[in-house]
Amino acid sequence: MKINNVGGIIVAASIKRARPMLQLGSIPIVKRVVLAFQQAGIFPIVIITGTQEDEVRHELSEYGVIFLKNEDCQEATMFDSLKIGLSYLQDKCSHIAITPVNSPMFSPETLKILLDTKGDVTYPVYKEEEGYPVLISSSVIPDILHYNGEEEFKGAIHLLKEYHVKVEVEDEGVVQDVHSYEQLQKLLEQHNRALMQAAVGLSIEKESVFFNNRTKLLLYLITETKSVNKACELMSMSYTKAWKVLNKLEFELGYTIVQRRQGGSRYGRTLLTEKGVEFLSAYFEYEDRVIRFAQSEFDRIFKEKQLI
Repeated sequence: MKINNVGGIIVAASIKRARPMLQLGSIPIVKRVVLAFQQAGIFPIVIITGTQEDEVRHELSEYGVIFLKNEDCQEATMFDSLKIGLSYLQDKCSHIAITPVNSPMFSPETLKILLDTKGDVTYPVYKEEEGYPVLISSSVIPDILHYNGEEEFKGAIHLLKEYHVKVEVEDEGVVQDVHSYEQLQKLLEQHNRALMQAAVGLSIEKESVFFNNRTKLLLYLITETKSVNKACELMSMSYTKAWKVLNKLEFELGYTIVQRRQGGSRYGRTLLTEKGVEFLSAYFEYEDRVIRFAQSEFDRIFKEKQLI
């Protein structure tokens, strides 16, 4: 079910290299990347987990992201983990933004510039140095997945050089990572300003909330997996909680959202009804319009007057 044009992958699996829970400012770097992706309108966001998996899931369980674990995280390379994410997203999005969790300081505005460019392989360049995130078209994913050379992701991308689009940016964060932690600290104030946005917490409620960001992701994952149990695993929600959410949603709306199929509560197939699909699509459209309007007004009222 293609609802959004651009998904995102955050590679955070390697026990030897990835540092997703490294604190930078008041939040861990994995959350910093998620916030930048979300501000740029990326959905779905897939985090490839491994090291500190429990902490990462706990930190981001309410942020509407998908968790895919690299079971070989002890020896995992970035490319191994990236392939897991690409295999999952290749039929779901037209483009995918990719970054290792260790590169958390690119600005949302830089990502928006890449999105506006949308080549087959688009990446930011700061003072002649290539950086992250890299934006790729789904059309080149098969070539990347089939690459087995020693240079891994860089090698796969190099083979696609005829499709490269380089975008010069004035954002030092695209080339900095956790190995230059002191420099990240120097960029922190600038990055926090870049993250400032109109935070719109959308939900639908009567006497209490019955549809929010987590419910949206649950329905989306049911369309993809045809299983409530699998959807719960991917988004770190308990199975019992998921059915409570679904039952309450149907009660409040007054119509059936999911079709239950035979096979037992945990092993039967679950699909969205036609009206369920229509509801979810309508919510995505509503959410996109509200967020765009809120950000536009925020910029007009605060940023253009240089109040922020």
